[in-house]
Amino acid sequence: MEGQPEPLVHLGILRKPKNRAFLQPEFFPSKAGGAPAWLMKEKIPEVKCKKCSGEMTFLLQVYAPLDDYDHAFHRSLYCFGCLRPPCMRSKQEFTVLRGQLPLKNKYYSEEPPEIPKKKENKPPALVQGQLREMEMIIETEDKETTGIYLKETLRLSKQANPQNDDQSDTELDELTIAKGNMKHEKELLKKFEEEETELDDKDRIMKNEESKLLEELLDKQKKVDPVYRLFSAISQKSPRQVLRYAGHTDASPLWYSKENRITTVPKCKTCGEKLRFELQIMPQLFAIYTELINVEWATVAVFTCPKSCQGANEDEYLEEFCFIQYAEHEEPKQALPTEDKKKKNKRKKKKKKPIEEEVISEEKNEENEEKKRSLLRKK
Repeated sequence: MEGQPEPLVHLGILRKPKNRAFLQPEFFPSKAGGAPAWLMKEKIPEVKCKKCSGEMTFLLQVYAPLDDYDHAFHRSLYCFGCLRPPCMRSKQEFTVLRGQLPLKNKYYSEEPPEIPKKKENKPPALVQGQLREMEMIIETEDKETTGIYLKETLRLSKQANPQNDDQSDTELDELTIAKGNMKHEKELLKKFEEEETELDDKDRIMKNEESKLLEELLDKQKKVDPVYRLFSAISQKSPRQVLRYAGHTDASPLWYSKENRITTVPKCKTCGEKLRFELQIMPQLFAIYTELINVEWATVAVFTCPKSCQGANEDEYLEEFCFIQYAEHEEPKQALPTEDKKKKNKRKKKKKKPIEEEVISEEKNEENEEKKRSLLRKK
């Protein structure tokens, strides 16, 4: 529908590259694994872990230009992690770099690049420590899910800190996430509800049908952390999402649990502006790659300079702020079996074995009978 505002959240989905030529820097790709497609090819930085000084593993990059700033006409964010066990939970094992260029620059033409005539499907040889290369496609999260996200975030924030609505903006010098500065969320929710009134009856029925799954998921697991329940419900709506991109809309991250959330976000080290949430990496990424199966990151929220300010040089990579929420939530565990239960379980296992042998012996008997019949027919 024309005239509608841009959706709040975009989702990053990984797939096998259909044409690896499009993962080259001149096509400004979003991708995971392999080697970074550096925006400034002559200014490749060394990305070292702040704790062990070892080389970090490139995880993903997302192309995220900002229309409001000419100097960020081309803009990419690069995410790296240190996978060494001693560095886990050090809060220093993750790094995000930002690279940007104006339209007119020494690296790329102002005209769009030509579409490659030949497909390149052969994967590049992986250097030790690299993840396999995958293409990231960007999809828009449906408005129903976004609407539930806004409403539930607002509700959970009020439960956590009911008096927060009485606080003035001047009292919140830093962006408060855990306690909840929900002014912008309220504005976004209002816009969303106004837009919903424009839907005709047919569209509204379809939207209601789509929302049933999420509503059911939100009603389940009453004893589980409500923040985790929301995270689970939103994630399951699009289970392949490895990245959630909110841009600078003042939305809050979709936290994994109520524990270990950020309370204050620092200001930009270069210009002093208050940083804003831009994107977060989802745990689905860690499940896709076997190399990441042992990481303890539940989600990683990335906060960037809203002005996307420049460094001393135009083609300089700048580090942005990220917050790691570690996986501390545990599903309810069943009670350990007592000695009597253990004995019963053993007896049950012993009973299963003869049944399996019996089935196998019956199958063998049938095979033997069939062989005998075939021999008789030949005679």
